[in-house]
Amino acid sequence: MPTSPSIATSAGGAAAPTRILLADDHALVRRGVRLILDGEPDLTVVAEAGDGAEAIEMARSEQPDLVILDIAMPRLTGLQAARELSRIMPGLRILMLTMYDNEQYFFEA
Repeated sequence: MPTSPSIATSAGGAAAPTRILLADDHALVRRGVRLILDGEPDLTVVAEAGDGAEAIEMARSEQPDLVILDIAMPRLTGLQAARELSRIMPGLRILMLTMYDNEQYFFEA
């Protein structure tokens, strides 16, 4: 398990792609974001989740370098999932996505 957000390297010494967990409750949004990310050679989506609780489960099993979370998801929101992920995986990088313009979400994140 990585303990810091440093860039991983492969056995040959080249930088390994950043491993990403993508979590959004809208499958179409996940598919669109994944399409963009899959076009980048230094990024690889290793797992997808449809809610915050599933994102936590997938992060534990897949050990991503970066988690991309939608703020508003069922079961656990992205904000709740981010708090839990930060607690259990302190070196994990988290990127929050939202279509809301409510500043309160920004300050909570």
